[in-house]
Amino acid sequence: EGDLSVRVLASGTRTCDVPIIIQHMFRAGLGADLPCTISYTIKAIGLFARIDGVDVCVVMLYAYEYGPSAPARNAKSVYAAYVDSVEYVYPDAVRSHIYQEVIGVYLEHTRRVRCETAYLWSAPAWQAVSYVW
Repeated sequence: EGDLSVRVLASGTRTCDVPIIIQHMFRAGLGADLPCTISYTIKAIGLFARIDGVDVCVVMLYAYEYGPSAPARNAKSVYAAYVDSVEYVYPDAVRSHIYQEVIGVYLEHTRRVRCETAYLWSAPAWQAVSYVW
């Protein structure tokens, strides 16, 4: 009981088409034009706790990873777009620590693999709004 495990629930390569107007208005960095498409890997990572003999997802992390071939400002970067945790499983202090640990371990992993820059989305939680659960 109380065992924790991390699982990659989904991982896939995607391509985003860059609209012509965006290509004309912005640069990729160092004067380079934006490409017509940008490839990235999207991941859904869950932290599970063993509760009463059942694995229960208690934290979710959604991230976009960009490789070295991405435009300059995105190359070798990761964008942690969303992190959410279940309120009722742990007290706030414990949940905050677990939440921070998941983000820290994920960022350390991406740094070791290839990423040099990380972007974290942050916004205050809305009362009574749960995006994952």
